[in-house]
Amino acid sequence: MAIAYRWIGGADLKELEPTIIQMGWTPLDPAISSAIVALDGDRIVGFAVFRMVPTCGPMFVEKDYRGQGLPDELSGRLFQFLAENNCRGFMVVPESQFTERICKQYGMQQLDNPLYVFTGDFQ
Repeated sequence: MAIAYRWIGGADLKELEPTIIQMGWTPLDPAISSAIVALDGDRIVGFAVFRMVPTCGPMFVEKDYRGQGLPDELSGRLFQFLAENNCRGFMVVPESQFTERICKQYGMQQLDNPLYVFTGDFQ
C-alpha cells in the first residue's frame, strides 16, 4: 500500500499523544503545533512535528546597571509570565556565563544533543 501524507493540527494532534507520552517528549500544545503524518491506510506510521516553542533571550542590561540584580529580576518576571500563561516548555540559548547561571538556578536541563538553528531564507 502506498504511504499518504496529511497535515494535522488542533484536536487531531491527540492521535499522536500515545507515542509522545511513550517517548517521554513534551506534550503538544494544539494552539502552537502542527504535524505532517505518514499514513498507511488509516494508521499513522510516522510523523514530524512543527511547534512554536518559546525561546527566551537575549537578555541585556546596560553596563552601568550591572551588579544590581537586574538579570535575576528580569528573568524572575519572565519565568513568572511563562508560568502564568501555562507555558509547557521553553528554551534558552545562553550567550553568556550569567545567562547560563540563571538557567541552572531555575533547574533547566542542559541538552546533550546538538541544537541546530536555521536563520537563512528558503531560496
